[in-house]
Amino acid sequence: MTQKIYTQAIFSICSTLWEKPKAWRGIKSIRVLNRHAYQGMVFEGGEKECLKMGQITSDQLDIFILGITHAGRE
Repeated sequence: MTQKIYTQAIFSICSTLWEKPKAWRGIKSIRVLNRHAYQGMVFEGGEKECLKMGQITSDQLDIFILGITHAGRE
C-alpha cells in the first residue's frame, strides 16, 4: 500500500465523522492492514484528530496523517 492510498483511506474514514459528530467516542486508532491482518499502518488518532483534519489545508494533510502514523502488525 502506498502512502497516498493510505492517507486517502484515513481521510475518507475520518470524513464520515464530520457528518455524524460524536459517533466515534472511544475510538483511539484506525488500523489499515493487509487482507491477512498481519501488517499495515496504524493512525494513532480518533475523534479529536479526525476533527482537526477537517480544519487543515490539503497541502498539510499528508504531513498531519503521517505524523501520527506508525507501522503496525496484529
